[in-house]
Amino acid sequence: MWKKVNRTRILSLVIVGSMFLVLITAARQLPQIQLQNKLETWLSKDDEQVRALRLKESYFPAEERILVSWETSSLRDARSSTFLDQLVQSSYIAKVRTAADVVQQMTRWKVDEEEAIRRLTGVLIGPQEMVHETSTADGSIVEPNVSCVLTLSEEGISNPAAALDAIHAAAAQSGIPADELHIDGSQVTSHAIDQEVVKATWNSADPLRRPPVFAIAALAGVILAFVLLGSVRIGLMVTAAAWFTALVTTALIPAVGHTMNMVTIVMPTLLVVLTISGAIHVANYWRHAAASGTSNPITEAVRIGWWPCFLANATTAIGLLSLTISPLSPIRDFGTFSTIGTMLSFVVVIVGFPAMLRLS
Repeated sequence: MWKKVNRTRILSLVIVGSMFLVLITAARQLPQIQLQNKLETWLSKDDEQVRALRLKESYFPAEERILVSWETSSLRDARSSTFLDQLVQSSYIAKVRTAADVVQQMTRWKVDEEEAIRRLTGVLIGPQEMVHETSTADGSIVEPNVSCVLTLSEEGISNPAAALDAIHAAAAQSGIPADELHIDGSQVTSHAIDQEVVKATWNSADPLRRPPVFAIAALAGVILAFVLLGSVRIGLMVTAAAWFTALVTTALIPAVGHTMNMVTIVMPTLLVVLTISGAIHVANYWRHAAASGTSNPITEAVRIGWWPCFLANATTAIGLLSLTISPLSPIRDFGTFSTIGTMLSFVVVIVGFPAMLRLS
């Protein structure tokens, strides 16, 4: 009997030790996670719209551009030249073209200035509704808002956050108020989405007014585990099993060369809740078996709980697996990795969590 108990304890030590080693390996992969929220990469290469985009790029080389304007901008705004001089010195900006530059180029090609402005209205020059008064030596005149186009360098494309910081810094040094500055472009949109995704995980800037959704969901699961189980020790083991599942599954994403996005970012929360649910079931089976006087309550709990836990995880996995037929790559990734995590959750609940109970 003693030898059997000893072998069971050794096996539990091996299981928990293996989980610890796997967790260390996963932790080394987590810093490699990258966010990718460029919407044009979501569709498959065979999509008709993607093929049209690639055809356009074959004739017109793709360049990442950012459109910049401010509320009191105009063709005669002296701040434009200062802003341009600041940007051309940045390694993140390859080329700058202002509305005034385009107007001058058109007039050199014998296009009347008024006609050039008309042609650029709605492109680099705002419509007639978007006008403001500009003071000159001869008095105030009414002028429309204008924009400038910035072409990002390779360094700016690889680091859009630094490029945007350079634009804001150049605007500040040119006397352009930050609340009047308007910036747009695909890189701006992708960066803004990335920032919101990060805030959903942890909003360090304003955690009280905009609390992180992921952290709140995880904390709610942990608190419920403690309350429902009525034991801090078992609650910690349930939490450890849940976070092990979520972290290991998340680490698979960079390990296989994929990136996270606004869809897959919710996967860790799903796995935490799913694992906590299964572990609480096994813990209650264990308590019931112990109260009934069973000689080996942990083994009895696993015997009773493995089938309902398997059915719950399997049906969930089948539902998640159906998402892999989606034409959108973020949804396919969510379905694939969530399915893997769901089955890992079952293994952790039936094998890993009982091993923790035996060693406690």
